[in-house]
Amino acid sequence: MALGLETVCLQLFLSWLQEEMGQTFKLEEGPGPPFVAGDGQRILAIDIQRLLPPSVDDSWRAACEWLKGECEVGLTGAYALWLPPGAVVPSPESEAGGELVRRIRRAASALAPGERSQVELPVTLYLRKLQAEGALVSVAGPLERYWTTLSAGVPGAFDLDATQLCRLPEEAAREELIERVKKAAHGITDIGPWLDIETVDRWTLQRLEEVAEAEQGDGMVVVGLPPAELKESGAALRRNLRRSLAEANERLTVTEADLRALVLIGIFAHMEEETATIALRGNDPKLYAGLDFICLAADGRIKPLVNRATAQGRA
Repeated sequence: MALGLETVCLQLFLSWLQEEMGQTFKLEEGPGPPFVAGDGQRILAIDIQRLLPPSVDDSWRAACEWLKGECEVGLTGAYALWLPPGAVVPSPESEAGGELVRRIRRAASALAPGERSQVELPVTLYLRKLQAEGALVSVAGPLERYWTTLSAGVPGAFDLDATQLCRLPEEAAREELIERVKKAAHGITDIGPWLDIETVDRWTLQRLEEVAEAEQGDGMVVVGLPPAELKESGAALRRNLRRSLAEANERLTVTEADLRALVLIGIFAHMEEETATIALRGNDPKLYAGLDFICLAADGRIKPLVNRATAQGRA
């Protein structure tokens, strides 16, 4: 199977089965979907579905293709670059584009098969004081959900532009960033001018396991969602989820297999922020009654949403 997003998600799912459930399934040759894997005794049928359709933003897609092509030059191994939702890919002729390629290639060269890491990209937050009274930080960008924490004890009213930041850091680093912003707010005395706060955005890069029988080859898959399509992603996810459940259930239940799995491809900044679980609860379980597994692939990880095989002792 040629390297592509389906290859990445299939390998993530099969690795999860091995690591979390102690089950080793090997992918068999042949067209899909559904894809077929076996462990010598049982057959596992796997369907792969996108929660969001491919982007229709031609310029963004072209930038991703350019990035993929530049990063693949001389690269050994198969990689997936998971962009944060809404991440902007710099234009090929820009200095930022060249620097991005260098950072990705440097991170890729340090990864062993099966490893994942973060590519850190410099971004700037902008903070300004609007008035001396009050204690409020109005936030644009992913830090918006922490506006109450940011506002606590600040000397006045402030605007914080954090739109360059697409993926928030993990908890400890996030708390440190919030404290930096609050400390900067305490140091601002003039009303109006913007203050720059330098930080980093983090893009997930993973190297796939070396699977000889898959013949997936070397290269890179770039996964993301352009800024223009970010606002409508919630509604699109719910629509596509219902369609994916129905299609996979129908396709897999007529496939001769002992176990049946649906792997959903999602685009989320962190697996902890996924909304597929909530969306799944809004659907009738009869819609996916024939499936043993429903798993979400996002940010280089797998999360089980439904795992009937364990409950029934079938895995």
